Amino acid sequence: MKRFATVGAATLVLALGLMTGTGAAATQKPGGPTFTVWFSNPCYTCSTRWADFDTPDFKKAMATIDPNAKVLVTTANDVTSQQLSQGETAITDGAKVLVINPIEAQSMNPVITQANKLHIGVIAYDGMTTGADVQYYVSFDALKVGEEQAQYVVNHVPVGSTIGVIEGEQECTSCVAFKVGAYDVLNPLIKAGKIKVGYEADTLGWSATTAQTETEEALTKLHNKVSGFVVANDALAGGVIAALKEQGLAGKVVVTGQDSTIAGLDYILQGYQSMSIYKNFDWEAIAAAKAAYAMATGKPVPHTTKVNNGKVNVPSTLFAPQVLTKQNMMQLGVDSGYTTVAAICKAYPGKCPL
Repeated sequence: MKRFATVGAATLVLALGLMTGTGAAATQKPGGPTFTVWFSNPCYTCSTRWADFDTPDFKKAMATIDPNAKVLVTTANDVTSQQLSQGETAITDGAKVLVINPIEAQSMNPVITQANKLHIGVIAYDGMTTGADVQYYVSFDALKVGEEQAQYVVNHVPVGSTIGVIEGEQECTSCVAFKVGAYDVLNPLIKAGKIKVGYEADTLGWSATTAQTETEEALTKLHNKVSGFVVANDALAGGVIAALKEQGLAGKVVVTGQDSTIAGLDYILQGYQSMSIYKNFDWEAIAAAKAAYAMATGKPVPHTTKVNNGKVNVPSTLFAPQVLTKQNMMQLGVDSGYTTVAAICKAYPGKCPL
């Protein structure tokens, strides 16, 4: 697979522009020509971020940039044929821009081919579409996500430890990159005998229930002798933690995550989850909305790098992921405006430490 470009200073400048409303794209006046944009979610169960953050953030950003724009939102429930059908319907309904988070790397190519013929703009959102003519890609650096997760585990377990790796289903480019990034860190240490991977799974459907079963299998195989789990996201981490609780190991084993969900933040406060990869989804949604507006109005699409998707070099914006722990939760989770103390503490059992 093609490696994602490193996030540089230009990306950070763009991020500041997206947040503060500065920069060329932000000076565009609200209103303008009315158009329809389709915002496609892969699922709502694989991560709460799609329903809780990305969808409302994108709709808000679109309304700010062009109050007259119509946003069609769908979720495909992790079924590729359903996402394809929804895309065909969006084109029939007159969508001028398609914002697609593809379930699989090439699953939406028939719709994208049709969109290209009709001069409809296509944005790959969070996951790249490969082998098709996409005009823009926005995401967080997925390779870096995996690297950060693996490095955190390595830094917090004794040398020579046995760990487990619970990744998600290897169906999208970001899904693959999380795992590749993790093993970029782990492989040299495995070769040097400094770490052992005693169990590995690619969890179908990114299911927390399946992750719990996998972790139970890992604990049985390893006789509970495991120091940490590299876990792809907070939903899977919830399943891992459930299995650890059954064996009295929750809080004693390092567990990573991603997306900084409220459930994940609660687990971090309780000491069951060690960290989560923090992403300000608002940045991603705003960048996509700005690109959609630019495409619909015939203006240049702002970007900071290009990513080859196997067919074209796609103008792209990749934001830098950050490690969120109990120590910096207030700074990243609350002071950034991502969420509130009330939201985090609502589900916290007992007196919330924030």
